[in-house]
Amino acid sequence: MNIPKNRAARNLLLVAATCSLLMACNSSTQDEQLAWINDWDSFARYEQKMEMLNNCFKQANVRSMSEEMSAKQQRTFNSCELNSIVEIAEDEGIYLDAELLQANIIQL
Repeated sequence: MNIPKNRAARNLLLVAATCSLLMACNSSTQDEQLAWINDWDSFARYEQKMEMLNNCFKQANVRSMSEEMSAKQQRTFNSCELNSIVEIAEDEGIYLDAELLQANIIQL
């Protein structure tokens, strides 16, 4: 009976170690993330940011820039903006921490 428990414990440890390794491979240092965020905030990304904002306004069903957003529209817009930024960063090989991103970009 001890053998299955030991085997299960070893398998569990192997799975945990593998998951940790895989997660570490898909992470970026805080300096890399902040450098990417600073680049994102630069004028060089103006067209890309405008395209993203227009897409997020459409998803939130905001018809006019002068229209005040409802709470639901604001949540939809914020979610779209966050997802878009994360996707763009990941396409460029940077994996952003949600808390770091919210503290530096997203106005919730």
